[in-house]
Amino acid sequence: MNVEKEVGKPKRSSLNEYDVDWVAYHENYHHFIMVAYDQAEHVAGLYTNQDLLTSTYDIKMGTTRESVRAQLQDPLTSIRKGFIHYQFEKRMNLIPF
Repeated sequence: MNVEKEVGKPKRSSLNEYDVDWVAYHENYHHFIMVAYDQAEHVAGLYTNQDLLTSTYDIKMGTTRESVRAQLQDPLTSIRKGFIHYQFEKRMNLIPF
């Protein structure tokens, strides 16, 4: 899927502390979505605070963490960026879905 073909040109990009570039797409902040791409320009991360996405799994906005984990198995506990290995905190349920 070509993201720009589906949602239009990006409005901005933001580099986070993990050196991941998040690209934002929106129409005056309606239909807001942020996408992170890997080195091959494939979607590696996706964020929206609106009910815009569909899934081949039975997952939608408001689905419980338990249901997501039951369908997708164990979440990542860390990511590697270059020579650095980042581990997610296990306290306070900070590990992502």
